[in-house]
Amino acid sequence: MAPPLVGLVLWMFVPSMATSTVLNAYYRVFPAAAAPPQSRKHARDRKAVYIAIVLGYLVYTVVAALHDVVSAGNFYRAFGASTQTDDRALRSTYRRLAALHHPDKSGGAGDAEYIAIKRVYDTLSSPVARFAYDRFGPAVLDWQGCKTAMDYVTRGIYVSAPHYLGSLVVLTALVVFRQREYGAYWRFYALFAQAVFELVLVTGGAAQPLLAGLPYPFTVHEIVAVSRKVVIALTIAGAQIGPLLFPRPLEPTSELAAEQQRFMEAMLGRLDAMTVTVNAEASRTFLSELQPFLVDVPPPFDRVVGEVALADRLRAWMVEQRVRGHPRVREAVQDAMAKRHGSVAFRRPRPEPKDRADKAE
Repeated sequence: MAPPLVGLVLWMFVPSMATSTVLNAYYRVFPAAAAPPQSRKHARDRKAVYIAIVLGYLVYTVVAALHDVVSAGNFYRAFGASTQTDDRALRSTYRRLAALHHPDKSGGAGDAEYIAIKRVYDTLSSPVARFAYDRFGPAVLDWQGCKTAMDYVTRGIYVSAPHYLGSLVVLTALVVFRQREYGAYWRFYALFAQAVFELVLVTGGAAQPLLAGLPYPFTVHEIVAVSRKVVIALTIAGAQIGPLLFPRPLEPTSELAAEQQRFMEAMLGRLDAMTVTVNAEASRTFLSELQPFLVDVPPPFDRVVGEVALADRLRAWMVEQRVRGHPRVREAVQDAMAKRHGSVAFRRPRPEPKDRADKAE
């Protein structure tokens, strides 16, 4: 697989370039499906192709990482064993391979193979060395001064610290200089999850039975190496297709925001002026309606006396309206008007009582 920096550069340019190439080829093969570059259909087609290419490149990255690990091999594969193979099986395999590649038997042609076989057996036959190799790879053979499993774990954490510190610095720089980038803060969660995952694998032994069931004898060190590449690829792929799958609302620019602010201030000013006008008009209408009930009272008793007088006049007006609306009062008023004009033309017929109407029938 390409070096990490080259892989990041490819992630930046390959999906976009491949999308244009694939989409143009698709339109040439199927002319009926072609759409103008500025149309919505073209945007949908480009979005679908881009997402497919990013996911495909993500799968390729994972497969390539696994291929690199398998191609490099490990001590278990060299012996044709699994990570759960016991010491007796390892000793039997070592004796068979040592007899096959011994310098006395091969005439000096198999010295390198014999030395490599002895190195593998010496590492896997020692519980502490095997523990360290499974978790930190062949680099532990060059670690001087480590005698116990705790020594190797401490040294392994010290060796892994630059990776996480460097990743943390890079993510922080991305947040500072590219604050609006999609998924900027989720990368910190991914980095933390990767650190916890690696710590659990290194300090615990629960992963060994699970790894033993795989067709290839993966060690914890190899799983950690693959998971690091997968996490990096996932974060990059998420940053690229996340805005397409879950678009965020567009944020207005500074000029547009300033224009909207001025427009809102103008509208609020007009609304305020209209409110003042309507309030003044309502006050004038209310006072004109209450004018017959108002009395002139000199200060400082104008407020209290005015309220009392207004309440008394409104009460008298309501009583007067109720009296005028009584049927007998209206009848008396009609009789008076009829007498004044010398006729009964203004008098309405008086309704007969209900008992009289029943007797007439």
